Amino acid sequence: LCFSQTEEWIYYNKIEGSPGTYSPFVYRIKPDGTENEIIMENVMMSDISEDGLKILFINNYGAIYLVNLESMDTTIVDFWEGSGSHEARFTYDENVIVYLDRYTIGYDSFEQLYKHSFIDNSETLIDTLLNRSFDNITMSPDKQRSAYFKEDQDGVHVVIVDFQNGQTSTLVTLPIMSNLPELMMKLSYWGQDDYIYLTLMDSNNI
Repeated sequence: LCFSQTEEWIYYNKIEGSPGTYSPFVYRIKPDGTENEIIMENVMMSDISEDGLKILFINNYGAIYLVNLESMDTTIVDFWEGSGSHEARFTYDENVIVYLDRYTIGYDSFEQLYKHSFIDNSETLIDTLLNRSFDNITMSPDKQRSAYFKEDQDGVHVVIVDFQNGQTSTLVTLPIMSNLPELMMKLSYWGQDDYIYLTLMDSNNI
């Protein structure tokens, strides 16, 4: 669910259908509830541009759609490195997005963070072995940086990537948190006060 910057519409995802025939839809509704309309079928909205004119969608196969709402021009990008994209965000340059690609090593599942340019259709791998229990595209308010959570034998590293120069830096390393259900610690947030807010398990595993 997200507000466009113009505050003329609220955009949201909705699953419709019966068991075995569920399909995702993207809707938009006026804040006063006077209009409610379908924008696109069989996709999920992933992000909206600051001016509210461009939307990133992802279909069931992990393909990313960039749609201009004024002209309805659509750019489709297919990714097959892993099991398909499942999250995408605009950066400070709306011709450049970042997205997550999921893959497995043995019995463990991880995410890879990529950058994609719509100008030259180039792909850049930012990092791999990202911990799926966290929100791995936590954008700064100016969208020039993002936080993600990388796991190795030393623990879970809170890493910042700067999209302008491509440099990464580790803020802190957390203890390894194994056997956590997916979505246990999702939804981290980079506040306007330049703090990063996130959920962690405490010592009692609560």
